[in-house]
Parts: sequence; C-alpha cells; structure tokens
Amino acid sequence: MDNTKQIVLSIVSFFLPPAGALLADKGGVLQCLLNILLTIFGVWVLGFVHALYLIWSGEKPPAQTVVIQQFTQPQQWAAQQQPQQWTGQPQPPNKS
Repeated sequence: MDNTKQIVLSIVSFFLPPAGALLADKGGVLQCLLNILLTIFGVWVLGFVHALYLIWSGEKPPAQTVVIQQFTQPQQWAAQQQPQQWTGQPQPPNKS
C-alpha cells in the first residue's frame, strides 16, 4: 500500500474507524467487527488506534530472488572462452 492511500485511510479512520479498518484490506470483515467493538467499548480511541495499526502495519516487501547457476564442467566452459581485446565497443558473443 502506498503512502498516499495510507494517509487518506488514516483521515477516514479518524472520523469512522471501522470504515478505515475495512478498507485497509487486512483481515476483512472479522477485523472490521473487532474494530466496531473496540470503537463502541473503547470510546472511539481504541477503534482509531486499531484502524491505524491495520493501515500502517504493512507487509514487508518480498526479498529479491538471486538465481545461482552452477556449471557442471567449469574447466571445459572456461577453456571455450577466448579472451577478447577491449575496443570500447560492445562485441557480439561468439557463436561456437
């Protein structure tokens, strides 16, 4: 969730905490019902804090995946490579 959406949802939650909890898309109706109970029994403050928690406790972005390739015969692969002189221009790969 981007920061703009989180700020807008925080403002909505200030006026109506259950709406912010429902729009946060974390837990759905169950979290909204919990927020309604917290808002009623906690005199608005608990519902507002719960809604802010749902909005701002975002999931961490997934770690980048690194693919490691292992050559089965590295000596043969290295022997196939011919050293090339650098000319300042990229050269097409050898098609051996």
